[in-house]
Amino acid sequence: AVPVETEVVVMAGGKGTRLDPFTKILPKPLIPLEGVPIIEHILFGFNKSGFFDFKLILNYKKEMIKLFLSENNYPFKVEIVEEEKFLGTAGGLCLLKNKIKNTFILTNCDTILSGNTSKILEWHQGSDNIITLVGSHKEIPIPYGVLKFKDGYLDAIDEKPKLDLFINTGTYILEPEIFEWVDDDEFLDMDQLIAKVVKKFPKKVGVFPHWEGWFDIGQWEEYQKSLEKIRTR
Repeated sequence: AVPVETEVVVMAGGKGTRLDPFTKILPKPLIPLEGVPIIEHILFGFNKSGFFDFKLILNYKKEMIKLFLSENNYPFKVEIVEEEKFLGTAGGLCLLKNKIKNTFILTNCDTILSGNTSKILEWHQGSDNIITLVGSHKEIPIPYGVLKFKDGYLDAIDEKPKLDLFINTGTYILEPEIFEWVDDDEFLDMDQLIAKVVKKFPKKVGVFPHWEGWFDIGQWEEYQKSLEKIRTR
């Protein structure tokens, strides 16, 4: 079971420029997937796995998001935290320094994980990690014949191979000591924060291999694919 005190932080303050021109009108959290705003897919997805306490970091078009959320009576707690300036994908954590005391989940607002996310939390708690990144398996087809050669002579042609990779989903499990690496009002992206921790504690940043799939809706092409996946779920 998910510990009652476990909070989910949703970074929902970005401009969503990859989904332009939609985000000129609506903030990314309110863009609909099958008639349901992205933010609700995220909230209800985690809630289904046993999470009941959410913090949303808002900035871009935040009044629209606040208005939308205020008109809904959710069966879980949603607290709004407002950025005064854009602080990147991790910098906004500085606003939570005195608010979170336990292990918590951080997720971007363009990521929807499939399956039971409480398993990821359990795995993290069985480790000694400060950060656990959630990696999703993905095969990426290369639509060309890839040449393998040495000293100008052909060894082989690999016709339309597939790259077998684990992709960073933008969902993380974090220990509260992570706040030690986040300065107040400093622009900081998540990859920079992770690099800081790895440099000092290389054995405390883990990866959870998530095989149950995820939806990336941060850019138009992936948004279209996510629509198709959700329709066929």
